[in-house]
Amino acid sequence: MTQEQVSEILDHVAMTYAKCSSYRDSGESTELGEVKLSPETRQTPFFKFSTAFVRPRQFRFEFNFETPGQVQSPGYNVVWQLGDSTSTWSKGNNKRQTYPNRTSALRHSLSESTLSAHVLPHLLNRRKSRSVLESHYGTTTYSGEHEFEGTACHRLEHCVPIDCWSGTERELVYIEISSHLIRKTGYEQVADAERMIDFFNARIETLEASNNDTAWEVNTLKTSVMNLRRGGAGFQTVSNRTTIYRPQLNCEIEREAFEFEPPSEAG
Repeated sequence: MTQEQVSEILDHVAMTYAKCSSYRDSGESTELGEVKLSPETRQTPFFKFSTAFVRPRQFRFEFNFETPGQVQSPGYNVVWQLGDSTSTWSKGNNKRQTYPNRTSALRHSLSESTLSAHVLPHLLNRRKSRSVLESHYGTTTYSGEHEFEGTACHRLEHCVPIDCWSGTERELVYIEISSHLIRKTGYEQVADAERMIDFFNARIETLEASNNDTAWEVNTLKTSVMNLRRGGAGFQTVSNRTTIYRPQLNCEIEREAFEFEPPSEAG
């Protein structure tokens, strides 16, 4: 299959999400992280998520994050919109935040580990659906027809070097042939951890010197640096993330699905 034909597949996917009147899904994402030569730092975060959307301004995305076997702060988070206002809430800080649109709310409330899950909410934005696909899968090549959960899917993938980390990354996506819906995504990264630490620290310095609200990203990067340093010198990191989606398109969704009252505000 040519690159032009791959682009046509992505066009169909973008059009499917952009034109739908409603969308609903549930799924889960698992991320395996390992520092070679230091297997005790291996982690297996897991989270479940769900999306509900009725065009134009009814939306809810929630996820519950946990790392089995480790003591973690409560990881239930929700982003919801019912009308013009979009809000976020997390069980960890029990605090509502309000944003001017869904894009801002998703960007500020979700950690790096959930990026694969909220590709789908961004696809529902008619003005951004094609560009979102291009940024994630624009350089993929066709790797054949594969079956996933009993359905025939196109599988697209790419593998590229990461010069700044002395490593490689591989990304893939399974697209259901009959519906043009995304059913599964995968991501694998192999990198030199010492180079990653230098890269993250430089990014942290840049963010802290800016006047923007970047505390969420700074904290995420600092946690990554702390975890990487546990491995010692001369090691590699391996990260493998798999996300599964069970979508429904143009389905009836009750208004109550988009309502949410943070416990801190409940009477």
